[in-house]
Amino acid sequence: MKNRLYILFYLLIATILVGCGGEDYKWDTNNTSPLKGKYETRDKSKDLNLSQQEKIIQSEAQYALLSDKKAIGIVISVLYDDNKSLSYSYGCETLKSDVINSGILTYASGDKENCEKPLLTTNRMKLGSLTKTAVGRTILDIDNDSTYDFDLDDLITKHLPSSISSLGDLSGIRVKHLLFHTSGLGEIDFKPNPVEEVLKRALATKKLGEPGQYYKYNNTGYVLLGQIIEHVTGSASWESEVMSRLNSALGTHDFILPERDNANWLETTDTEWMSGKSGTLLDGNSSLAVGYLLYEGTFYSYLEDPSPNIAHSAGSLIGTVPDVSRWMRELVTNRSGLLDKSYFDKEVLETHYQDDYISHLTWNMGPGLGFEQSENAFFHLGAVSGYNCMSIYSKNEKVTITACVNGSANLIELPYNILAEMYPYRASYRTTASTSSH
Repeated sequence: MKNRLYILFYLLIATILVGCGGEDYKWDTNNTSPLKGKYETRDKSKDLNLSQQEKIIQSEAQYALLSDKKAIGIVISVLYDDNKSLSYSYGCETLKSDVINSGILTYASGDKENCEKPLLTTNRMKLGSLTKTAVGRTILDIDNDSTYDFDLDDLITKHLPSSISSLGDLSGIRVKHLLFHTSGLGEIDFKPNPVEEVLKRALATKKLGEPGQYYKYNNTGYVLLGQIIEHVTGSASWESEVMSRLNSALGTHDFILPERDNANWLETTDTEWMSGKSGTLLDGNSSLAVGYLLYEGTFYSYLEDPSPNIAHSAGSLIGTVPDVSRWMRELVTNRSGLLDKSYFDKEVLETHYQDDYISHLTWNMGPGLGFEQSENAFFHLGAVSGYNCMSIYSKNEKVTITACVNGSANLIELPYNILAEMYPYRASYRTTASTSSH
């Protein structure tokens, strides 16, 4: 049975460790800033009060759970500009054994009927490609720090150890190409291996094109960025550098990165990231929710599989949904002030419009951020091995909405739907569904 589970996983993971891409487009070098558009003027008289918004958030989250048989549990978090937050959880952290075997969810007695353990807003989730936002932000932090001889326009071979740069042809690729998914490199194979083996296999695959020629969402680039972080900073691990940025920006939080070579990372009580904390990732109210896949009438658990090094710096971050909202807001507002304002404006908000693709309403902003022009919102998606998360920051309303599901249901539209109902004036603009298929 376990071998079958591994086979199922590898078939699935090749398609769902995603963030904001999958298609490729030639550059449009003549378009204008996407940050100016139809939502610039807001009719606040149409805003709902907080109580009305709460009901909408709860209703939409419950509907999402009940309408998709792949959703075991869902956590929704809404963070307002004034720091007020609303978080709700529905469904299960762990399913009852009879539900696992039958593959059938029932709700006659409420959303917790199927649960061995109910899902809490404090449970952690695997965040998949949302990892890229933390890795990308770390790269910007390094670039913004004059201590380092580093620039986004540098060739990556300048900032990689020879053990990595010798694995394949990296000629002409600059750091910014990795950040913005324009390296032209092939994709990783999502098999748990040391980073050198993961990159060797990826670099042996066919390239999409020359660096800077095409956009193609790419995990290989972010695995390489992890290696660049280590080499430039002299750190023993990219994980420690990423965690340092999360700590500085957020203070208290429940993000962790698994120890890369620890096969028993879930059961270990004293790891680099869990040091001083009671219990393991399987214990307490912040335990890692079980990720489930519904396949041929049975729910399979991916809590322990695969090992933590399947995606490396492209997709191994774990955290709570409220913390994801806090982090998304930080990325878009630089609220902590850790990046110089002029640098933040230039490298996050005012640049790379020329690096976006023709006749498409989703803009590749980086680092690890997209911008949905039709919704006037920044976003990133993370989906991996039985978990699915979507986080957006609305530029006009200055509100962050994050939804994560325990299961393989697709949540791309949920935060946008909630946003549209919370702020009814949007209805006159929202003639079609969001284009975020990334």
